[in-house]
Parts: sequence; C-alpha cells; structure tokens
Amino acid sequence: PVAVTKVLKIKMSNAIRKRIELAHKGIKEFRKGGSNLFDVFLISKEAAMDILIIKGKLGLFRDYERFKKVWRKGLLSSEEIISITEVKTGPKLGRIIVELKKAQFEGRVRSKRSAIEFMRALNF
Repeated sequence: PVAVTKVLKIKMSNAIRKRIELAHKGIKEFRKGGSNLFDVFLISKEAAMDILIIKGKLGLFRDYERFKKVWRKGLLSSEEIISITEVKTGPKLGRIIVELKKAQFEGRVRSKRSAIEFMRALNF
C-alpha cells in the first residue's frame, strides 16, 4: 500500500480517508479475479460503487443493489440463526451470517427452508 500511504499524508477528513482505503481494498480483491462480487462488495462496503465506476463495470450496478438488499435483510434474522444453530453471538455467528448471505446472493439459497438446510450443512 505505497499509494495508500502517500494518500494518508494528504490532509483530508477521516471519512474520505476511510473511503479511499475501502476502495483500495476492494480494487485489490477485484483484481484477484477468482474472487466473486459478494467478496468485493463486502470488503469495499460503501466504496463499492466507486470501484464499479473506476473499473468501468457499471453493468454490475444491479448486482450491487441486490447485494445491499441481501445484506440489509437476509432470509433469516440473527435471532433465528442463533435458535437454529445454537451458536451464541460472536465471530462464529458472524461467519455463519456471512456464508448464508453469500449463498443467498449467489442464488444457492432462495427460501427460508433452503436457508435452514444450508445452515445445518455448514461445519462451524
């Protein structure tokens, strides 16, 4: 991150600095090629649209909107996930939520029933 280090020396607000850092991480993930859109959007957070513009991938805007919808409201609430998996709050629950939302975004899970089956098959 030489570029990020140089940018960090310029006076700017913390919000702008954070957005640049997120965009940098997202672009790096995008360049990996093997990464999927879910990972890029997840890593870059609110800078995801910036990345789509920078990379000339405006055709992926609908995918980003779908990601935001899935991220805001998945098929199951965290309370339902805790009840089904008997996992308490913490990093393990976070990983389950991310995997479930990723499966929903990718179309591998489309209903509440399939979400429950998917979670039960996870080896966490």
